[in-house]
Amino acid sequence: MGASVPGVSAASPRAPKRPFVRTLHGESVEDLWHWMRDHEDPDLVAYLSAERAAYDVATAPLAGLRAEIGRSLRRRLPAREDGCPWSQGGWTYQRRYDEGAQYPHYVRWRPGCPPETVLQVEDGDYAEVGVLEVSDDGHFLAYSVDRTGDEVYELRFRELRTGRDLPDVIERTYYGGAFAADGGSFFYTVHDQTYRPYQVWRHRVGQTPDRLVLQEEDRRFELTVRRTRSGDFVIIAAASRATVQE
Repeated sequence: MGASVPGVSAASPRAPKRPFVRTLHGESVEDLWHWMRDHEDPDLVAYLSAERAAYDVATAPLAGLRAEIGRSLRRRLPAREDGCPWSQGGWTYQRRYDEGAQYPHYVRWRPGCPPETVLQVEDGDYAEVGVLEVSDDGHFLAYSVDRTGDEVYELRFRELRTGRDLPDVIERTYYGGAFAADGGSFFYTVHDQTYRPYQVWRHRVGQTPDRLVLQEEDRRFELTVRRTRSGDFVIIAAASRATVQE
């Protein structure tokens, strides 16, 4: 008999097998769990829920230990943890965590003025900020949020003077982005179905449609976009894992 696995019992559910054959490069391979790629499949949701329920039952005796470890870790963390501030266009920006908050909020201030919030990430199931870029004139904030954990970010634009989000919404974007010097053009990346960032697009704030700037056809390469430190240029770079950068 093999060694037992902690948290797994005989009552643990087993994923059903469904016949499927995929052919890649002339070779056919049977994949009995291919059906689990469909995250919308109700059978998958039911199976994962059953797995979680079995885990909760198997680890119930450890609930007190988990709570104590959590309390011990929290005692070693500061009640408030702020990010390193940075300056741009006469403003100072900073990421801040309030005591007990799960996600940060971002503030900015000028000398002699109290901080004002530019972005508040609401507590919820999951939220990860990807892009956070301010135009040179300080009028617009470009920000993106992933709310599912699959690294697909929804890109939005906020008018900082009023705190109002503009109707501009780009649903599928990736990490990275840069405002042009005019403050009205924003460059961002889009990934394909394999999560390879292969396109760079330009968005004009308040206008549609967006314009494709560059598409990388070679699947070995990924695109990134950023602003130079001087602010004079927006750089698009294509690199593979074997690329030597100097």
